[in-house]
Amino acid sequence: MKRRLLAAFLLPALLAASPTPGAAQSAPPEDPVRLYRLGAESAARGDYYRALEHFRRALDRNPVYADALLACGEIYFLLEEFDQALPLADRALALSPGNAAAGILRGRILAGLGDYPAAEAAFRTALEREPHNVEGRLAKAELDILRGKNAAAAAEILETLNAAPNNRRALLSLAVLYQNTGNPAEARRYFELALRHHGEVVETQVLAGEFYLREGRLREAQRCAEAALSIQEDHEGALILLGSVHLARKDYQAVYGLMDRVLRRNRQNSSAWYLKSMSSLRLGRPEETIRLLGSLLALRPEDEIARITLEDTLREHFPMEDPLRKTYAAYHFQRGDRFQERNLFSRAMEEYRRGLQVDPYSKPGRIAFSDILSRLGFRGRSLNALAFLRNQNLSDPEVEEKIELAESLLEDRVSRTWGMDDSVPAKGGFAVSVFTDSASGTTLHQDSEIYLARYLADLLVGSPRFSLITDPQKVQHYGAAFQESRQRGGEYFIILSFQETEREFSVSADLYLSRTGGRIDSIRIRRGGNDRIQGALTRLAADLAERFPPRGRLLGRNFDKGLANLGRVDGIAEGDLLLILPSREVALKHDELRFTFDPQEVLGTLRITKIDDTMSEGVIERRGFFDRINPGDALIPGKAPEPEKEKAEDGAAPPLYKRILRIR
Repeated sequence: MKRRLLAAFLLPALLAASPTPGAAQSAPPEDPVRLYRLGAESAARGDYYRALEHFRRALDRNPVYADALLACGEIYFLLEEFDQALPLADRALALSPGNAAAGILRGRILAGLGDYPAAEAAFRTALEREPHNVEGRLAKAELDILRGKNAAAAAEILETLNAAPNNRRALLSLAVLYQNTGNPAEARRYFELALRHHGEVVETQVLAGEFYLREGRLREAQRCAEAALSIQEDHEGALILLGSVHLARKDYQAVYGLMDRVLRRNRQNSSAWYLKSMSSLRLGRPEETIRLLGSLLALRPEDEIARITLEDTLREHFPMEDPLRKTYAAYHFQRGDRFQERNLFSRAMEEYRRGLQVDPYSKPGRIAFSDILSRLGFRGRSLNALAFLRNQNLSDPEVEEKIELAESLLEDRVSRTWGMDDSVPAKGGFAVSVFTDSASGTTLHQDSEIYLARYLADLLVGSPRFSLITDPQKVQHYGAAFQESRQRGGEYFIILSFQETEREFSVSADLYLSRTGGRIDSIRIRRGGNDRIQGALTRLAADLAERFPPRGRLLGRNFDKGLANLGRVDGIAEGDLLLILPSREVALKHDELRFTFDPQEVLGTLRITKIDDTMSEGVIERRGFFDRINPGDALIPGKAPEPEKEKAEDGAAPPLYKRILRIR
């Protein structure tokens, strides 16, 4: 985002309004006009920090230099430092009250601050003075996108194109809007128009190439990348695009060389580091891949996708005893300790769990995981975590003492009363497949979608609600996911799409019934700030678990008492009522997350009276004259969930807004 997010209308105007290069160069080195021109040239190259330095120096020499104030405010807006940008726009507007560019910039800053009414008023004022101001109308469309009114934004841009048919920003903005709202045919149409009229502009070629790449049209994507490089031979975005095309074509050596070319110019380019690591992995060099991803993490420790990919590579390619596993697992164990110190126990549990996925035999990690499970009330799972150490011959007197204490606290647990093994009784979790749609979404980390899907799958496996029938897969279209899930006997399948900028991340999950292919639900989650990717995917997994109702079976019966394979981890509590039905009589509804059954087939109920982590005991009350209740019967919630009210469509994903702001 920092490289290409500049609100597009200003820089061309800055360059046009500033003195000619010769005049600027003949001025004294600290002349405000010369500094302003240098800043505008730096901004046009994408060197925004250097541009800001020049603009600030110009203002030091002339504090009432309106153009420099406006340009400085624009750069701060780009960097999302809205509190710094707004006073500069206000000062520029005070010096030049009729300046439409200043008014529009002020509106955009207010939109970024979330003050939509004030932003709308600013745009209205600017457009009252200049009704045909294209930049003002496009700014209004951007505000509509922020508000989730994508149809209104498209209408506004179309109306702008009626007045200015070949306006490049409008063409590209409309193409990107259609691309991100599931209308590839219209997106293609406007990208082609932009290429026809503005193919000499690097950004036009790169944006169109990125679209073609997502569509799997590699020949067109490569043509755009090469055209961009013929205009500007070292353009980083074009090199990244060309490298991504070669990655899709499995020409990994070419990717490797192109990314070296980028990194020779800019060691800070995280996309290049990531693409180089992906090519290294595909070339069969996992050790080098770990080194490259480690270099990226040293450069950007907050890069969650790089860390997820590195950990996944360790799990897939390195033996359990490899010291690198311990090195990178320690990161999660330390974070878990910090969360625990702040009483954030659920977050601590997820960190310990992730660390154990990387280094399963870590004794300190396993003990910490056991302790946090006990704090959360899952004493049975806590004991199982310690028992793992004993089973792997990793126990010691401290561990044995903890096991003895844990067993004493569970003397009266339900499973022991019934003489059952409570380690992980079969739940009948919903059989789910996870897919990622390679044609939708945009990420800064090319080809990272499968790693994000695997991360979500790991979270889902940690819930008793789900069982995954396949590893996550990348698909080109919905039909492939439907066919794969149905043929493998899945009950539901999820198609994921990701949007990523340097400061925001969003994930979309569409849930389908495998039997019919019908869409059951859609979830959209957006996060900013630190831990945004982990936070978004963890929230998605929790949302999915909350939406799926518990489903279990009757494990045993002793007169009017019954044993269920549902417990505290399933959200079951004392006093809950479960319906008992023959398993064959319970089906899934085709249009929502509910069970369907004939009420006449209900055999009875189980009222929960005692509960463990994974099992519970209750009182059986049969229905009808004959007692037909037997172990193996299905258990479902006694009260069907109320139908959810219709939700407004969430189309206001900021990554779309940010992509359109990138267009210059």
